[in-house]
Order: sequence, then structure tokens, then C-alpha cells
Amino acid sequence: MIQKPRLSTAFDAFKEKDYDETVKQFKDQANRGDPVAQYNLGIIYETGVGGYRDDEMAEGYYRKAARSGDAEAQLQLATIIGCDVLLQEQPKPIQWKPTCSFLLKSSDREEKRPLLPEEKRRLLIESYMWCWLAAAQKHRRARKGLRRLKKHMLPEEISEAESLAKKWRPDFFLEE
Repeated sequence: MIQKPRLSTAFDAFKEKDYDETVKQFKDQANRGDPVAQYNLGIIYETGVGGYRDDEMAEGYYRKAARSGDAEAQLQLATIIGCDVLLQEQPKPIQWKPTCSFLLKSSDREEKRPLLPEEKRRLLIESYMWCWLAAAQKHRRARKGLRRLKKHMLPEEISEAESLAKKWRPDFFLEE
């Protein structure tokens, strides 16, 4: 988890294992546009801390933080999206940690209908874009993610993803 002073009440509750209060405090700040709170809610929902396990909520909070320019959230979102596609292509599960492990345990992801080729293409492009944005911020694991994604993409798809990333601008709004 990433800590910021404005989130000290949430982190104090987390240290005390008061997860209901932790989520309440993070949600309060996340609803005000705080990307750190949004990212930390993504972690809580991804890992199931305090019984708050929900893959869609995790992805949604990572997406909000990623749109604000948070590099860690951008990489997590790229990983979730990329895993959604790549897990369907593999005869056995790939090991792309940390996020693929949680996707493998999710019953709703296992029962998901096969993706159409155009859906796979669109999702790989989106995944690559988020990973590229994290790499542009010097995220230490993003370059590895880009190399892995490239193995599953055509040159024109990579070019499209990079073009989208270069045009991308953060949506940042934080209420005081």
C-alpha cells in the first residue's frame, strides 16, 4: 500500500485491522478523486483484505487511479487486462504475478465466454497502452510487461497502442 498524510486515518484503521473503517476512509478520499486512495482500494478488493474481495471493484479502482496518472495503478490495470486475454490463450495458466494469481481463483473469470479476435486485439492494445504509460514514468516492472505483451501482438497493434499512449492525458481531480 502507498501511504500519504491525508490518508493517515485509513492507514491507522488498517494497522488496527479495522477493515470496514479502512475501506470507508479510502472510499471517502477516492470519491474526491484521490488516486492513492483509489489504488489502495484496488489492492484491498484484489486481495480480499477484510472480506472485501471483488475483481470488478478492484479493476474499477485501479482504472480510476490509472486515469489520474498513477504508474503503479497503470501497471496493475495493464496486468489485469493482459491476463484476461493471455489466460484464455494458454493451455495451462501463465505465471504473470501479482495479478494473474487472483484471476485464476475467480469463478466468474473462469466461466467467461471466449473473447472474439477483435476483443482480444482491443484488450491487448489497451493493456500495452497502460503498461507503456507506466514505463514512461520509469516504473521498474513495466518494461518487462511490455516485452511480454509484444510477444502476443502484431507490429501495427503495438504502434496503435503507443500512439494512444502518446496522446493520453491524465484525468486528475482532487477535492480538498
